[in-house]
Amino acid sequence: MMKPLFIAASILALLPWIGRDPDVSTHRVGHWTLTASTDRFSKSTDCKIINKDISIINGVALFHFAKTTDTSQAIYKIDEEGPFSAADDELAVAHAGLSLYSDDLTNTSGGVVRLPASKISNAHRLRIELAPHTKPRTFDVSGVKDVIELARQFECKGYLSGAKRP
Repeated sequence: MMKPLFIAASILALLPWIGRDPDVSTHRVGHWTLTASTDRFSKSTDCKIINKDISIINGVALFHFAKTTDTSQAIYKIDEEGPFSAADDELAVAHAGLSLYSDDLTNTSGGVVRLPASKISNAHRLRIELAPHTKPRTFDVSGVKDVIELARQFECKGYLSGAKRP
């Protein structure tokens, strides 16, 4: 009789650890969406920041094109400043802990242009030209500073003051 009671008590003691789903909250800042996911055990918070074809991870803005699009020669203008080469930002992107290349050996750029979000934090518009003499694509980047500040308030990994890596 004591054995089944012991087994039931043991199972009940383990229940808080089973299915340890994180606490998830979603917040809108202008046209940006921040999803904060806090692990209940470690109390660490991961954040996803998204705006249409732009995502921000660990302080790096990722501008998404079709996966088959080669973005290796991309140049960009921030509002009316530039042009700048996205290749010049690779060291800062790598320092943030993000991969510079995709797993696709036929197109290692993976259709993504990666830039430090700090470069666009006060901007309203970013234009990216993928190759010389092609039509640039325009992205609305207004509000980046505000959504990153919200990520800092949530103590998201990669967004804390002085944080270099997640």
